[in-house]
Amino acid sequence: MDSKPISFWPIALITAFIFQAIFFNISPGINYGIFTAIISLLIFYFHRSKPFSMPFMLLLGLNYISTFSVIFSNTTYSVFIYWIIALLLICTAGYSEIRHLQFIPDMLLRGFESLLSIPFYSQPKNKGNKTATFIQFSIFPLIIIIVLLSIYASSNSQFAESLSWLTEFIKNIFSKISLGRVLLAFFGLVLALILIHNTPDIKILSADQNIQKMLIRVKKKLLNIKGLTRILLTKNRVAIVSFVILNLMIAWLNFLDIKHIWLNFSWDGGLLKSMVHEGTYLLIFAILISIGITLFYLRSNLVFLKDNRLFHLLIIAWLVQNIILAGSVWVRNTIYIEHFSLAYKRIFVYYFIIACVIGLVSIIYKIIYRRSLDHIISINSISVISLLVLSAVFNWDRIIAKYNFEHSDKAFVHYDFLVDLNNSALPFLIKTDEEMDGIYVKQKALFPFVTEKEYVNINYSKKIAQKRAEFIQNWEHKHWLEWNYAEQKAYSSLK
Repeated sequence: MDSKPISFWPIALITAFIFQAIFFNISPGINYGIFTAIISLLIFYFHRSKPFSMPFMLLLGLNYISTFSVIFSNTTYSVFIYWIIALLLICTAGYSEIRHLQFIPDMLLRGFESLLSIPFYSQPKNKGNKTATFIQFSIFPLIIIIVLLSIYASSNSQFAESLSWLTEFIKNIFSKISLGRVLLAFFGLVLALILIHNTPDIKILSADQNIQKMLIRVKKKLLNIKGLTRILLTKNRVAIVSFVILNLMIAWLNFLDIKHIWLNFSWDGGLLKSMVHEGTYLLIFAILISIGITLFYLRSNLVFLKDNRLFHLLIIAWLVQNIILAGSVWVRNTIYIEHFSLAYKRIFVYYFIIACVIGLVSIIYKIIYRRSLDHIISINSISVISLLVLSAVFNWDRIIAKYNFEHSDKAFVHYDFLVDLNNSALPFLIKTDEEMDGIYVKQKALFPFVTEKEYVNINYSKKIAQKRAEFIQNWEHKHWLEWNYAEQKAYSSLK
């Protein structure tokens, strides 16, 4: 951390005070924008002399996008993603030159370690420090006096009675202090100190700066046969046979999926659990195993063998077929949504498939251009973090409510799920009794398992009406820090 004319302790304490003021008993809204502004100011004040790398600038930009998501989408998911990105940015702020985002977890651990080495002052000792002096000669003696006073009062009833006015005064002071505010302020202080004081150690610096973009061959002195070592020759033969078998297996699987799922699927009115739930999870697991198998073989020197084009073609074919397999997962998920509407998990299956495809394509890129594994991990770290932030931009509660009711003549409407969507979705959740009865008639004709009115059994209309009344009342009395576009739009629609 660069020395500044102002000690970091007053700034950290002020940040902690503002943190509890904008977050204690206050819903997500403009307060998140204020905290993002504070993070940016602290970064540019304490670390402005250091260069900002492109990965760090990306992380800073993603923090701004996640703030936008909280204010304009205001979903629980967007708030969750915001805190992930904010924490990653705070822990990395002291190392703004970072080149590879996979070292962020190391910086996170380093951040908590750095708390143990924070001094009471940031100026040189010979200049003195008012903050340290105040703590040492005022706060500590006061704490000792209070502790000893409690001990004396407990040991002697007359002493306690004579100072009852003082103990009551102290009790009244502490009764007005909120434990929740104190804990929140402490958490804000920890975040501020990590942002200001955290720096990478030699191991993190060395590992980050010494990552090679190109794959480097590590030669071993072993007995050669026709220019190849015995071990490498055996590995090559086993690898080729293995990938021939793997390609044949997955080719047959893809053929059956394309024939029966992609082109000739016919819904029989069932719940589709075996095809979608179990099938999707198993295929996703198979794709992850495939990535692991490929990386295992690519860690060896097989990629450096001359005239080993067959090995490369087999791996690339295997990866391309896994991309087709990911397409099968996409199709299965789409079919499920067509018949059983949108839900959170079904939406995020798409994002997971995109992440898998990016991973598979990056491995193909690694093979063709002989890139190192660390370089590929760096690319995928950026893609995964970016996908997480982009997935939080949309107000999924509102989208789900609108889509599910608009497609009630084709897809199953799960009222028990819809009733728990957030307040921003209310304009699409409110339906008249006539509309509900009309939807029921269509649902009963489409789905054999619909025998009774689910919305009546769960008191859907009553719950939504109550939710609407509570929302309008609460919104009209909200703190200005809680303002957000999503609920403002819902309130305007309802009024």
